[in-house]
Amino acid sequence: MADVDVKLISPDRTWTWRTSQPSVVVAFPVSPENECPVALFLHGFVQMPTWYRTMLKSIARKGVIVVAVQLYTTLHGLLRIVNEQEEAKRAEVVIEWIFSEASDTTSLRGTINQQIPFHNSLTIVAHSRGAAALMNMVLRPTNANKPTLKALLLLDPVGSIDVLDQRPELPQEMVIFGCRNGVAPSQSSDVYWTKLSGAGYRPLFIELEHFGHLDFLDEGMKSVGNWFAGWFVSSDRNENRRISSRNKISELIGIYVTAVCTG
Repeated sequence: MADVDVKLISPDRTWTWRTSQPSVVVAFPVSPENECPVALFLHGFVQMPTWYRTMLKSIARKGVIVVAVQLYTTLHGLLRIVNEQEEAKRAEVVIEWIFSEASDTTSLRGTINQQIPFHNSLTIVAHSRGAAALMNMVLRPTNANKPTLKALLLLDPVGSIDVLDQRPELPQEMVIFGCRNGVAPSQSSDVYWTKLSGAGYRPLFIELEHFGHLDFLDEGMKSVGNWFAGWFVSSDRNENRRISSRNKISELIGIYVTAVCTG
């Protein structure tokens, strides 16, 4: 699948703790030839969407519109002033914004100022604790205008998955990327795979031997959040291999999302 030119923007959506307009980062094809699948990206613990620019652009180069939502600030994360239910609400607000037919900045279409044809379906990519927010989001009541959830891609997921006891409606298409170098506490990606498999799903598990839990982020990211998380997780110290792995994982995600949504 050939790469396409992409653009990355951060629309002016001021962040406040209880806002109806969560801030986002959007990566999208500039001149798509066909309908574009849409992926919602949920960041990890005490991270920000702007720290995943490399991944977002690489996924978009495969013809995918990627919208990364800010679930909470790093400070809120460190102080634990967050909960999965509130995060799920914020993600749903962004989903409504993505698929709105409005022509102004109250919609994604108006914001990127292009008549890009969307698939009325959604794939969710969640890193680390973003997976817990995702699981709570699928438990919330659906409505007629909610897009079809086509697939889940979990990047070394962390957090409770007890919501499976409530039988949420999840797609059959699932991929779990499990890091083996400095993995998240208690090898949480293995726990996700075991519990999802036990609930009747058949997630594909991709083992990343050298890749670290924070290696999904851009190179050179330094922050309070990364310093804090760095006490618990590590990184692939081989820079060339780390960068190459990130690019390949991103490309694979883009190809997979396109295949699932258009195949």
